[in-house]
Amino acid sequence: MMKNNLLITVMIATYNRCDKLKLALEGLVKQSFDKDKFEVWVIDNNSTDDTVGRVKEYQDRLNLHYYLETKQGLGHARDAGFRKARGEYVAFLDDDAIPTEDFLQSLYENICEHEPDCVCGPIIPYYTSEKPHWFKDEYEIRSLGSDWHIVPEGSTHSGSNMTWKRSVLSDLGGFNVNLGVSGDRFIPGEDSDLFYRYWRAKTGKVVYDPKIEVLHWTPAYKMRVSYILKRFLSVGVLAAKLNHNVNFVKKILRALQLFFEIIASLIIFPFTFFRHKYLENWVIEEGRRVVVRVGEFIAMIGIEPRILQK
Repeated sequence: MMKNNLLITVMIATYNRCDKLKLALEGLVKQSFDKDKFEVWVIDNNSTDDTVGRVKEYQDRLNLHYYLETKQGLGHARDAGFRKARGEYVAFLDDDAIPTEDFLQSLYENICEHEPDCVCGPIIPYYTSEKPHWFKDEYEIRSLGSDWHIVPEGSTHSGSNMTWKRSVLSDLGGFNVNLGVSGDRFIPGEDSDLFYRYWRAKTGKVVYDPKIEVLHWTPAYKMRVSYILKRFLSVGVLAAKLNHNVNFVKKILRALQLFFEIIASLIIFPFTFFRHKYLENWVIEEGRRVVVRVGEFIAMIGIEPRILQK
């Protein structure tokens, strides 16, 4: 059981989403949790909108702080944010994510009872535009199930809803600032990289609680087949980047394996069409196997596709 004076830091990195930042901050204002027990840091990663004005608007309603991180990239922003934090635990939220009313209360109860190194919760999409007839919520849901559990070794979760013990982040050296969406570059992964390094260190436990939920904005551009395929491609590129220390022989063997898997997947792909009601679902759900492998293969041979530029 942890001490009653535990402080939680909520860290939000933002760029050019001042309108959505208001919803995130409003969600924190409406928390059922005691406002004296958490602080909020907004890390401005070179925003061109009025992020400063939005922060000032909420400073008398939250224990709210602002910091400008001029080095572009989510990895830089999150790394700067956790180093500014005073809380024993740091909860990372996206600037377009809304924490549910009991988010911090549920998080606090988990921390006090289990003293984990990391706590994760589900991410559920919310929409401000009409969904295409073929689009499924599951394309944007990030969940590890409907029950509380200790997360098995090797698992990762999205940075839109993860809370880390600050001392663990320090022990791991913080975030890899070379990863994460950065300006026009669409390669995420600073969150996945953190989990991979954590599991290699095997320092403790990670827990998942479905009550620690956030709503994540899904705009119209994320409901396009091209965007979803681009995201799959970035997953493959990231896999290659995370395995950059593999020796030359293993890289050659992996590249050959990927090459033959891509050929096999392309052969099978046309025959899976009739499993799906809509063409878009076929391309997304069956094409994923091909696109992820293509991303990893081309990254392994030193190519970063232009399609990953926003």
